[in-house]
Amino acid sequence: MAKNNLISNTAGSISVSSNQNISITSNGGPFVSNGTISTSKTRYHILGEDVEVSGFYQDGTTTVMISTLNVLGKPFLDELHKNNTFFPTEIEEYLEKKFKSLERDNKINDILN
Repeated sequence: MAKNNLISNTAGSISVSSNQNISITSNGGPFVSNGTISTSKTRYHILGEDVEVSGFYQDGTTTVMISTLNVLGKPFLDELHKNNTFFPTEIEEYLEKKFKSLERDNKINDILN
């Protein structure tokens, strides 16, 4: 968590970055804020597991991509990557680990059968 003290004596907007983008719009006059910015989490259901990622809101586009991935599997992810479309970093890292694990399990099953 990062503490941020904001002071503005002008009308307009104030932006603060601390792993999150926050903008505050003022109608004029001084604006003073003392507070803590914390990262909230958004939960997505990916390949049978709940995965929490940093973010203030659930993105509709990401939700549709995850839903399609849950139905179509790795070939869909491969096509997204071919088209330079990627999930947020935390989801990409989860998917990489998950698909490596599934591939390893499939190879073990092939050897045993």
